[in-house]
Amino acid sequence: TLGDEMGSAAKKLLEELMPFNEMCVSGQILREYAHVTLRMARIQHMGWGESHRKLQQNLGVIRRNFTILFDDVDVMAEWQDLLPRATSNKQVFDLNIVATLRAYRLRYL
Repeated sequence: TLGDEMGSAAKKLLEELMPFNEMCVSGQILREYAHVTLRMARIQHMGWGESHRKLQQNLGVIRRNFTILFDDVDVMAEWQDLLPRATSNKQVFDLNIVATLRAYRLRYL
């Protein structure tokens, strides 16, 4: 399926980048990943227990291979400064990702 192909391509790219860069992910991205994963499991009629087991397994891999950047006072301040730029309710969450980049002084996340 297209999802499997995209997942394989993403995994390959991450494996290529890992030796050259510190890999970071924000708490916001992890929450969104969990949300989408569990929603897709429900759509695909996957059992709830099995869905959670796979999600926890994947989160463990992420925790071992990525630096997790959590929201703190600096992220909140950046987010609050960016918030007036939101033109839709979804952007409230997207701006949190931008705020994390700015607070941690990163170019990519």
